[in-house]
Amino acid sequence: MKRWHAYADKLADKLMDAGNLVFGALIVGQLISTREFNWWIAGLGLIALIGFYRAAYIVTMRAE
Repeated sequence: MKRWHAYADKLADKLMDAGNLVFGALIVGQLISTREFNWWIAGLGLIALIGFYRAAYIVTMRAE
């Protein structure tokens, strides 16, 4: 068993937390602000969210 396997679940959990923070900052933050909604920033937020969730999935699958 590799050493990092013991921490894989925690790492995956924190990657998903980071994805949620990106979603909140770049998408929800625009919705509650007084500035005009920027679709480019929202798109980057969505791509980052998917990227963090995908990284969490990869870490989980590699740990098995």
